[in-house]
Amino acid sequence: MNKEHVMSKMTKFGVLRVRNEDSSPLVLNAMKESEKEKLTLTARAPKKKDRSLTEQAADALHTDEEGWPCMTRDMILAMLFNAGLGFQYRGRENVSSKGTGGSKVESKLNNFMRIFGDNIRLYDPVTGGPAQWQAKVDVVTQSSGSGGAPSVRPYFYAWEAWILFKFDPQEATAELIIGLFDKAGTGVGVGSKRKFCCGRFEIIESKLFDDEASLMRFIEEQIAKKAAPPASVSRSSVSRSQPQDDSAPKTRTVQMR
Repeated sequence: MNKEHVMSKMTKFGVLRVRNEDSSPLVLNAMKESEKEKLTLTARAPKKKDRSLTEQAADALHTDEEGWPCMTRDMILAMLFNAGLGFQYRGRENVSSKGTGGSKVESKLNNFMRIFGDNIRLYDPVTGGPAQWQAKVDVVTQSSGSGGAPSVRPYFYAWEAWILFKFDPQEATAELIIGLFDKAGTGVGVGSKRKFCCGRFEIIESKLFDDEASLMRFIEEQIAKKAAPPASVSRSSVSRSQPQDDSAPKTRTVQMR
C-alpha cells in the first residue's frame, strides 16, 4: 500500500446505513486476515469437549468496550480493497491492484477516504438491540482442496450498521465512494468467507456533511428519534478515532440519495 495521503482542508464527512437480511450471513473470525492466510487449520489445538457450541463461537466475536458485537475497521477495509479491483478511480486508474506476484492486494483507498472507529457495531434491524447470532459448525476448505479442522463461528443473519467516514473531495467524489461500497456490499461481502456466507449487505441510507460536527449532530438526532438504536454507534470510539477538523466549512446537511 502506498504512503498515507494527507487530506485537504475541504474534507467532507459521510455516513452509510447498511443492512443484511438475506441468506448470505456475516461470519466473524477473531483472527486477522493476514493470520488466516498463514494458518494451517489442522494444526489448531482441539476445543475442549465440555464447552458448548455457543461458548466456542463466542471466542470469534468482535466486541467493543460495552460488549456489543462489531465488525472491525480492518474487515471493512479488506472488503473495500478487494472491491477496488477493476473499480476506476481518477479516470483509468483502479482503486486497487494486485501487487508483485499477484498474491497481495494494494490499494489507493487511503488517498481519499478514512473510516471512523476501530469497531462498527452490529444491531438488530427490528429490536434496535445487539444483532443476534447463531453458533454453527463448519469446515473451511484449504487451498489444497482438502478439508480443514471443524470450527465453530458466530453467524449473523440479520443486522444493520452505521459506517462513518470522511473523504477528500479533491481526490474522489461522494458518488465514487457510494459506488465502491455498493460493489463491496453486494459483490464482495464483509467478514470471514464461507460457502454461501459472504456477509453481503445493501446500502439503505446515505448522507453527506460538510463538517464532523454536523455528522455527529445527525447521529445524536437519530439516537434521540430512535431511528438509530441507542449505542448503535459508539460515540466514544468515533471521537477517539479521528480528530475534529475545525477548519472545515460549517454548512447545511446534504442528502446524497
